Amino acid sequence: MRPHAILPRCLSTILCLMVCLSASTARAQDDVVAELNAARREIASLREQLAAKEREVTQLRAEREALVAQLTDARRRLASGGDSSEPSPPGSLERRAPAPDDPFASPESMFHELRKRFEADLAGYPDEQSAPGIGRFKMAVQAWCRRMNRELAQRATWLVEPKDYTELDARRTEVTMRIVDEATGLPIGDPFRAVLSKIIADRMQRSADEAPMWRATVNVQAAPIYRPEHADAGTFDSLLLIGPYAEFAIETDFREISPVRDRPGPRPPPATGGPG
Repeated sequence: MRPHAILPRCLSTILCLMVCLSASTARAQDDVVAELNAARREIASLREQLAAKEREVTQLRAEREALVAQLTDARRRLASGGDSSEPSPPGSLERRAPAPDDPFASPESMFHELRKRFEADLAGYPDEQSAPGIGRFKMAVQAWCRRMNRELAQRATWLVEPKDYTELDARRTEVTMRIVDEATGLPIGDPFRAVLSKIIADRMQRSADEAPMWRATVNVQAAPIYRPEHADAGTFDSLLLIGPYAEFAIETDFREISPVRDRPGPRPPPATGGPG
Protein backbone atom coordinates (compact mmCIF):
# COMPACT_ATOMS: atom_id res chain seq x y z
CA MET A 1 0.00 0.00 0.00
CA ARG A 2 1.20 3.50 -0.81
CA PRO A 3 2.26 5.76 2.05
CA HIS A 4 0.02 8.59 0.91
CA ALA A 5 -3.02 6.25 1.20
CA ILE A 6 -2.21 5.21 4.81
CA LEU A 7 -2.10 8.78 6.22
CA PRO A 8 -5.77 9.65 5.67
CA ARG A 9 -6.83 6.43 7.37
CA CYS A 10 -4.68 7.16 10.43
CA LEU A 11 -6.06 10.66 10.67
CA SER A 12 -9.59 9.32 10.44
CA THR A 13 -8.94 6.82 13.23
CA ILE A 14 -7.42 9.49 15.47
CA LEU A 15 -10.39 11.78 14.89
CA CYS A 16 -12.82 9.00 15.77
CA LEU A 17 -10.91 8.27 18.98
CA MET A 18 -10.92 11.96 19.93
CA VAL A 19 -14.66 12.23 19.32
CA CYS A 20 -15.35 9.13 21.43
CA LEU A 21 -13.06 10.39 24.18
CA SER A 22 -14.76 13.79 24.21
CA ALA A 23 -18.20 12.20 24.43
CA SER A 24 -17.12 9.96 27.30
CA THR A 25 -15.57 12.90 29.14
CA ALA A 26 -18.72 14.96 28.68
CA ARG A 27 -20.91 12.13 30.01
CA ALA A 28 -18.62 11.69 33.02
CA GLN A 29 -18.74 15.40 33.76
CA ASP A 30 -22.53 15.36 33.51
CA ASP A 31 -22.67 12.43 35.94
CA VAL A 32 -20.41 14.25 38.44
CA VAL A 33 -22.50 17.42 38.20
CA ALA A 34 -25.69 15.41 38.72
CA GLU A 35 -24.21 13.70 41.77
CA LEU A 36 -23.07 17.03 43.23
CA ASN A 37 -26.50 18.54 42.70
CA ALA A 38 -28.15 15.53 44.37
CA ALA A 39 -25.74 15.81 47.29
CA ARG A 40 -26.52 19.53 47.66
CA ARG A 41 -30.25 18.81 47.69
CA GLU A 42 -29.79 16.09 50.32
CA ILE A 43 -27.68 18.40 52.52
CA ALA A 44 -30.30 21.14 52.25
CA SER A 45 -33.02 18.65 53.19
CA LEU A 46 -31.02 17.41 56.19
CA ARG A 47 -30.44 20.98 57.35
CA GLU A 48 -34.18 21.66 57.22
CA GLN A 49 -34.86 18.47 59.20
CA LEU A 50 -32.23 19.43 61.78
CA ALA A 51 -33.69 22.92 62.18
CA ALA A 52 -37.16 21.39 62.65
CA LYS A 53 -35.83 18.99 65.29
CA GLU A 54 -34.09 21.84 67.12
CA ARG A 55 -37.34 23.81 67.18
CA GLU A 56 -39.15 20.73 68.49
CA VAL A 57 -36.56 20.18 71.23
CA THR A 58 -36.78 23.84 72.28
CA GLN A 59 -40.56 23.60 72.52
CA LEU A 60 -40.41 20.32 74.49
CA ARG A 61 -37.85 21.81 76.88
CA ALA A 62 -40.07 24.83 77.52
CA GLU A 63 -43.08 22.56 78.10
CA ARG A 64 -41.05 20.40 80.49
CA GLU A 65 -39.89 23.41 82.51
CA ALA A 66 -43.45 24.68 82.74
CA LEU A 67 -44.67 21.26 83.93
CA VAL A 68 -41.90 21.05 86.54
CA ALA A 69 -42.88 24.49 87.86
CA GLN A 70 -46.57 23.52 87.96
CA LEU A 71 -45.78 20.25 89.73
CA THR A 72 -43.68 22.02 92.36
CA ASP A 73 -46.43 24.57 93.00
CA ALA A 74 -49.06 21.80 93.14
CA ARG A 75 -47.04 19.88 95.75
CA ARG A 76 -46.75 23.00 97.88
CA ARG A 77 -50.48 23.69 97.59
CA LEU A 78 -51.38 20.10 98.47
CA ALA A 79 -49.12 20.20 101.52
CA SER A 80 -50.51 23.50 102.73
CA GLY A 81 -54.11 23.33 101.59
CA GLY A 82 -53.78 26.27 99.18
CA ASP A 83 -51.42 28.59 97.37
CA SER A 84 -48.94 29.75 100.00
CA SER A 85 -48.00 32.91 98.12
CA GLU A 86 -51.45 34.45 98.05
CA PRO A 87 -54.07 35.06 100.73
CA SER A 88 -56.52 32.17 100.92
CA PRO A 89 -60.09 32.97 99.89
CA PRO A 90 -62.83 33.39 102.52
CA GLY A 91 -64.29 30.08 103.64
CA SER A 92 -61.06 28.08 103.15
CA LEU A 93 -59.52 26.10 106.00
CA GLU A 94 -56.77 28.63 106.56
CA ARG A 95 -56.13 32.13 105.40
CA ARG A 96 -52.57 33.20 104.63
CA ALA A 97 -50.75 36.44 104.02
CA PRO A 98 -48.81 36.88 100.76
CA ALA A 99 -45.07 36.27 100.93
CA PRO A 100 -43.17 39.61 101.08
CA ASP A 101 -40.81 40.50 98.23
CA ASP A 102 -37.89 40.80 100.65
CA PRO A 103 -36.14 37.41 100.36
CA PHE A 104 -35.12 37.52 104.03
CA ALA A 105 -38.65 38.15 105.31
CA SER A 106 -39.61 34.45 105.36
CA PRO A 107 -38.55 31.05 103.98
CA GLU A 108 -41.36 31.36 101.44
CA SER A 109 -39.93 34.68 100.26
CA MET A 110 -36.46 33.14 99.94
CA PHE A 111 -37.87 30.30 97.83
CA HIS A 112 -39.48 32.74 95.39
CA GLU A 113 -36.25 34.76 95.17
CA LEU A 114 -34.14 31.67 94.45
CA ARG A 115 -36.62 30.43 91.84
CA LYS A 116 -36.48 33.82 90.10
CA ARG A 117 -32.67 33.90 90.16
CA PHE A 118 -32.36 30.30 88.97
CA GLU A 119 -34.48 30.99 85.91
CA ALA A 120 -32.56 34.19 85.12
CA ASP A 121 -29.02 32.95 85.82
CA LEU A 122 -29.25 29.55 84.12
CA ALA A 123 -31.26 30.52 81.06
CA GLY A 124 -28.06 30.40 78.95
CA TYR A 125 -27.84 26.60 79.05
CA PRO A 126 -30.37 25.48 76.42
CA ASP A 127 -28.54 22.28 75.39
CA GLU A 128 -29.25 20.31 78.54
CA GLN A 129 -30.70 17.34 76.64
CA SER A 130 -27.45 15.91 75.26
CA ALA A 131 -24.99 14.17 77.59
CA PRO A 132 -22.32 16.92 77.27
CA GLY A 133 -25.01 19.56 77.70
CA ILE A 134 -26.36 17.90 80.86
CA GLY A 135 -22.84 17.75 82.28
CA ARG A 136 -22.25 21.45 81.65
CA PHE A 137 -25.66 22.34 83.10
CA LYS A 138 -25.03 20.30 86.27
CA MET A 139 -21.68 22.02 86.81
CA ALA A 140 -23.41 25.39 86.40
CA VAL A 141 -26.14 24.43 88.91
CA GLN A 142 -23.53 23.29 91.45
CA ALA A 143 -21.61 26.57 91.12
CA TRP A 144 -24.89 28.51 91.31
CA CYS A 145 -25.84 26.83 94.61
CA ARG A 146 -22.50 27.82 96.12
CA ARG A 147 -22.83 31.40 94.86
CA MET A 148 -26.36 31.82 96.26
CA ASN A 149 -25.10 30.62 99.65
CA ARG A 150 -22.49 33.39 99.60
CA GLU A 151 -24.67 36.18 98.18
CA LEU A 152 -27.95 35.72 100.06
CA ALA A 153 -27.09 36.14 103.75
CA GLN A 154 -28.51 38.80 106.05
CA ARG A 155 -29.89 39.44 109.53
CA ALA A 156 -33.68 39.73 109.75
CA THR A 157 -36.43 40.17 112.34
CA TRP A 158 -39.20 37.57 112.28
CA LEU A 159 -42.43 37.24 114.17
CA VAL A 160 -42.66 33.48 114.79
CA GLU A 161 -45.26 31.15 116.26
CA PRO A 162 -43.71 27.92 117.63
CA LYS A 163 -45.77 24.78 117.08
CA ASP A 164 -43.71 21.77 118.11
CA TYR A 165 -40.43 20.95 119.88
CA THR A 166 -38.07 18.01 119.34
CA GLU A 167 -34.99 17.76 121.54
CA LEU A 168 -31.97 16.73 119.45
CA ASP A 169 -29.32 16.60 122.16
CA ALA A 170 -28.26 18.38 125.36
CA ARG A 171 -27.62 21.65 123.51
CA ARG A 172 -30.01 21.74 120.55
CA THR A 173 -33.76 21.55 119.96
CA GLU A 174 -35.58 21.43 116.63
CA VAL A 175 -38.60 23.75 116.65
CA THR A 176 -41.41 23.64 114.11
CA MET A 177 -42.73 27.16 113.65
CA ARG A 178 -44.20 29.55 111.16
CA ILE A 179 -43.79 33.21 110.24
CA VAL A 180 -46.68 35.53 111.11
CA ASP A 181 -47.45 38.71 109.19
CA GLU A 182 -47.26 41.76 111.47
CA ALA A 183 -50.00 43.67 109.67
CA THR A 184 -52.66 40.96 109.38
CA GLY A 185 -51.71 38.34 111.96
CA LEU A 186 -51.96 35.71 109.22
CA PRO A 187 -49.29 33.04 108.66
CA ILE A 188 -46.84 33.39 105.77
CA GLY A 189 -46.08 30.15 103.96
CA ASP A 190 -45.77 26.64 105.36
CA PRO A 191 -44.47 25.71 108.80
CA PHE A 192 -40.72 25.11 108.79
CA ARG A 193 -38.19 23.51 111.12
CA ALA A 194 -35.26 25.35 112.67
CA VAL A 195 -32.60 24.15 115.07
CA LEU A 196 -32.37 26.46 118.11
CA SER A 197 -30.15 26.41 121.13
CA LYS A 198 -31.81 24.48 123.92
CA ILE A 199 -31.76 27.60 126.13
CA ILE A 200 -33.87 29.61 123.65
CA ALA A 201 -36.18 26.69 122.85
CA ASP A 202 -36.80 25.96 126.55
CA ARG A 203 -37.63 29.59 127.17
CA MET A 204 -40.18 29.53 124.34
CA GLN A 205 -41.73 26.31 125.54
CA ARG A 206 -42.01 27.43 129.21
CA SER A 207 -43.77 30.67 128.17
CA ALA A 208 -46.07 29.14 125.54
CA ASP A 209 -49.27 29.93 127.44
CA GLU A 210 -48.52 33.59 128.09
CA ALA A 211 -46.53 34.30 124.92
CA PRO A 212 -47.75 32.33 121.90
CA MET A 213 -45.49 34.33 119.59
CA TRP A 214 -41.94 35.62 119.64
CA ARG A 215 -40.09 38.37 117.87
CA ALA A 216 -36.74 36.92 116.85
CA THR A 217 -33.52 38.34 115.47
CA VAL A 218 -32.29 35.73 112.99
CA ASN A 219 -29.29 35.33 110.71
CA VAL A 220 -30.82 34.08 107.47
CA GLN A 221 -28.82 32.44 104.69
CA ALA A 222 -29.84 30.71 101.47
CA ALA A 223 -28.51 27.14 101.37
CA PRO A 224 -29.65 25.49 98.11
CA ILE A 225 -28.46 21.89 97.81
CA TYR A 226 -27.05 20.45 94.58
CA ARG A 227 -28.91 17.21 93.76
CA PRO A 228 -27.22 15.63 90.68
CA GLU A 229 -29.71 12.74 90.58
CA HIS A 230 -32.87 14.87 90.64
CA ALA A 231 -33.70 16.70 87.44
CA ASP A 232 -37.21 16.93 88.84
CA ALA A 233 -39.00 15.71 91.95
CA GLY A 234 -40.47 12.22 91.73
CA THR A 235 -44.06 11.51 92.65
CA PHE A 236 -43.16 10.29 96.14
CA ASP A 237 -40.14 12.52 96.77
CA SER A 238 -40.32 15.10 99.54
CA LEU A 239 -37.82 17.38 97.79
CA LEU A 240 -38.81 20.96 97.08
CA LEU A 241 -36.80 21.83 93.98
CA ILE A 242 -35.91 25.37 92.95
CA GLY A 243 -35.12 24.00 89.49
CA PRO A 244 -33.45 20.91 88.00
CA TYR A 245 -30.76 19.52 90.34
CA ALA A 246 -31.25 22.28 92.96
CA GLU A 247 -33.17 21.62 96.19
CA PHE A 248 -34.45 24.48 98.32
CA ALA A 249 -32.95 24.86 101.79
CA ILE A 250 -32.38 27.75 104.15
CA GLU A 251 -30.10 28.17 107.19
CA THR A 252 -31.21 30.13 110.26
CA ASP A 253 -29.38 31.17 113.41
CA PHE A 254 -31.69 32.59 116.09
CA ARG A 255 -29.75 35.19 118.06
CA GLU A 256 -32.29 37.02 120.24
CA ILE A 257 -35.96 36.51 121.10
CA SER A 258 -38.58 38.54 122.93
CA PRO A 259 -42.16 37.46 123.78
CA VAL A 260 -45.19 38.90 121.98
CA ARG A 261 -48.27 38.46 124.13
CA ASP A 262 -50.87 40.15 121.90
CA ARG A 263 -51.59 38.65 118.52
CA PRO A 264 -50.89 41.21 115.77
CA GLY A 265 -53.40 42.23 113.17
CA PRO A 266 -56.01 44.85 112.48
CA ARG A 267 -57.51 46.37 115.62
CA PRO A 268 -61.26 47.02 115.84
CA PRO A 269 -62.18 50.71 115.79
CA PRO A 270 -62.60 52.28 119.23
CA ALA A 271 -66.11 52.34 120.58
CA THR A 272 -67.82 55.68 120.38
CA GLY A 273 -70.14 56.94 123.08
CA GLY A 274 -73.88 57.18 122.39
CA PRO A 275 -75.67 60.51 122.13
CA GLY A 276 -75.64 62.43 125.44
